[in-house]
Amino acid sequence: PTLVESESRLKWLKHNFNVVTNYTSKSSFWTMQGKFESVRTDYEDDNYSNFDNIKRYFSLHNEFNFFPETAIFFGVRAGYSTYLAGMDVEPYGNSDSVHYEGYLGVDGRITSTVSMDVKLGFIWLDYQFGSDFHEPVFLLKFTDMFSGIHSVSAGYERMVYDSMYSNFYVNQRMFLEFKSLWFDNFINMTTIQYVNRYYRQSGKRIDHGLAFITEMAVPVFIFNRIGQNISLIGRFLAEWLNSDAYNIYGWYTGQDMSADYKRFYILLGLTTKY
Repeated sequence: PTLVESESRLKWLKHNFNVVTNYTSKSSFWTMQGKFESVRTDYEDDNYSNFDNIKRYFSLHNEFNFFPETAIFFGVRAGYSTYLAGMDVEPYGNSDSVHYEGYLGVDGRITSTVSMDVKLGFIWLDYQFGSDFHEPVFLLKFTDMFSGIHSVSAGYERMVYDSMYSNFYVNQRMFLEFKSLWFDNFINMTTIQYVNRYYRQSGKRIDHGLAFITEMAVPVFIFNRIGQNISLIGRFLAEWLNSDAYNIYGWYTGQDMSADYKRFYILLGLTTKY
């Protein structure tokens, strides 16, 4: 797993299931999206079965367009996280929790070429055992569409997540994103980002991550009748992580699996999302 996907370096199998439904009013003034998502993580090594986890969430997102290219939005998300081994396992058990989140924001154009996204929210995680937490979350993003086929975005995001090591952690991400269309049908998306992750409870582990991600896609099959393209996609990631390794985490007095590392991967496949 990469820094932006998981806090663990262990080997795991992940199952994702999502159902999304959308509604748009006749005037297009109001749009609504409902979503159910389920993520199950199973660790390969039986010694870490206390990390096996399932998360399920329901969310509802609403947007109101009060100008042609500007919308105000708000939403809620609720669900739960269950550790399958429970609390009575060695070296320590993890606590189940219930997740509540509410947010609101504005998405719209501020000049002829520049748009801005602002999102403010609040997350509460209610743990079955241990300390609960309440944390604000925030997103600020500017996008400059400096031509019809090229754009650049810059932003800052603050999020919080449930942690298998120490109750929860705060993720602060700063990023630059470039999107381009080359030769009419060749799509390129590149992201450069810095992530600061710090753990708020026992251990106080801090990670610093720098990542370069580029993704390219080109249509190989075009189905005009259904308006879909099957595209060949290639994704390359290079990531560097620096961590204050060997902290004590949770109730276990062993070494934190957070040593520095470098990671590279290349992914090739087919997709319909372009």
